[in-house]
Amino acid sequence: MSPHRVKMVLAGAGNVGRRHLLAARRCHGIDVVGCMDVDAARAGELAGEFGIRPLTSIAEISASEQAAFVDICTPPGTHEALAVASMQSGFHVLVEKPCVTSMPQLKAVEECSRQYGRTVGVISQHRFAAAAMRLRRNVAEGRIGTVESVQIRIRRCRHMERTKGDWRNIRAMSGGGILMTIAVHQLDLACTLVDGDLHEVQARVIDSRNGMDDHMVGRCMIADTKLSVDAKWGQVAECPDTLTVVGSERRLTLEGDRLREVDEMEVVDRYELHARQLCDFAQAISSGGRPEVALSDARKTLSIVFAMYHAAGIPQDEQVL
Repeated sequence: MSPHRVKMVLAGAGNVGRRHLLAARRCHGIDVVGCMDVDAARAGELAGEFGIRPLTSIAEISASEQAAFVDICTPPGTHEALAVASMQSGFHVLVEKPCVTSMPQLKAVEECSRQYGRTVGVISQHRFAAAAMRLRRNVAEGRIGTVESVQIRIRRCRHMERTKGDWRNIRAMSGGGILMTIAVHQLDLACTLVDGDLHEVQARVIDSRNGMDDHMVGRCMIADTKLSVDAKWGQVAECPDTLTVVGSERRLTLEGDRLREVDEMEVVDRYELHARQLCDFAQAISSGGRPEVALSDARKTLSIVFAMYHAAGIPQDEQVL
């Protein structure tokens, strides 16, 4: 093993955790040394599949392993406690989206990061798609003129297994419905294109289930740029999410991970973008640099989510920044 490889421990032996382990296999700079889950049987099963050590708590990560970071893939409602415990134990942290479910939780993670000098990254793998990077370059280089608006449209098929007692239907665990769990990806991309103060926020829930937003629309201003979101779960076949950037001279549409107005199309599987972000985070903590998606980026995105929930009259825990 190269002395420059970064050791990682996975927290969360579910489907998302397994996806991260498969992605980590593609990262030449990462060695996964442990898999942690409060369910010892699940931790053991996934650890056995990947030939790593099973764990049931942060405290079990031995000093001899010298792990550099914990990759948290548990339900969002557990992220704050795991992130804080990991940083207090000396580890950097990479957290699945949404990284927290309330603003007080975000502030707690930020404070712990400052106190212990640990780096926190947040999963937003679509930033690493070639089309998303081309879109950002086009905007940054002024090729579409002044950005006048960003329009997000999401139509996802609800998987029935997620409707029967699943944590995704418990607000305290998921943080919200489709706006928080799905649209957060496109909102993150939008925040890479425009910057400024958030104001004139309006939103409403068109349809909900178990108190969770199934169909939500919202709009706001970020400085002088209009941002709109229309996100919906349904029973129809899943179609690509779209993010349209309207400029004073031209418009571009990101459709899934493809830039519609560009002929070339990058074909990647479901693990590749996660692998790119894992590699980016490992490089950042090795060099002491900033990861592509840092906690401050998540704050911008979640500020929009929480503001829209507030505007729609959905109770939240002290979401004021």
